[in-house]
Amino acid sequence: MSAKSTKDPRFGEIDEAVSAILRFPGDRLAQFYCSFGSSEIDTYRVLGTQGDLTMEPAFRFEKAYRFRLNTNGKVETFSYPLSDQFAGQIAYFS
Repeated sequence: MSAKSTKDPRFGEIDEAVSAILRFPGDRLAQFYCSFGSSEIDTYRVLGTQGDLTMEPAFRFEKAYRFRLNTNGKVETFSYPLSDQFAGQIAYFS
């Protein structure tokens, strides 16, 4: 894990960015990077031995979700309508 600080006054008390590599059984790795100082990106991508999955938008709740699945060169796109994900969470935890 690593963290990055700059002389940017917005990050006087916190790190601007953090990254990590996670190691799982079977020599599987996961890598992530999160930054408060970079341009806005609302995407995540999962890479595997037979293809990849891209979700965009990935984290915003006011837009419908769409993801693209590429398996051995065959590309499929899935779309999901806008939904109120917080209502389900509130109902579950109430």
